[in-house]
Amino acid sequence: MPAPCAPGRGAAQGVVSVASIACAARFLSENPGRALLTTGSKELAPYTRVADFAERFFVRVLPLPGAITKCIDAGFSPSHVIGMQGPFTRELNEAMLRQVGAQWLVTKDSGTVGGTAEKIASARDVEARCIVVARPAEGGGALSLREVEDALLREFAR
Repeated sequence: MPAPCAPGRGAAQGVVSVASIACAARFLSENPGRALLTTGSKELAPYTRVADFAERFFVRVLPLPGAITKCIDAGFSPSHVIGMQGPFTRELNEAMLRQVGAQWLVTKDSGTVGGTAEKIASARDVEARCIVVARPAEGGGALSLREVEDALLREFAR
């Protein structure tokens, strides 16, 4: 059985599939080059454990004060934080990759709605590689509709 962070090769050439954000960060720590991180502001800690992360990584997050603050608090300089709201076209992703000189684009497997195919294609077009964080396995921490309803009732029905 492969190690939990052993990268897999996706069906598309130039795509590395990993199990988690922590695995993506570990992969980047072992592979040089700048990266555009498009995995959000909630899980930045693993990236900050990579040597020279502040110079190598650019973070694209929602343009919300809380998201930007999380990036700055984690150690990313404002010049390495891109606050934008998608959806993003293939061309815009390409332009961002070129602008930051990225050899890597890191994304979650968010399917059609999240623009995963566009991100992979844009990385390929600029001769970068794409690291795709796999979706959690079914039932991997997800709540059922009933569990969500119960949680909302506990929280708001006083």
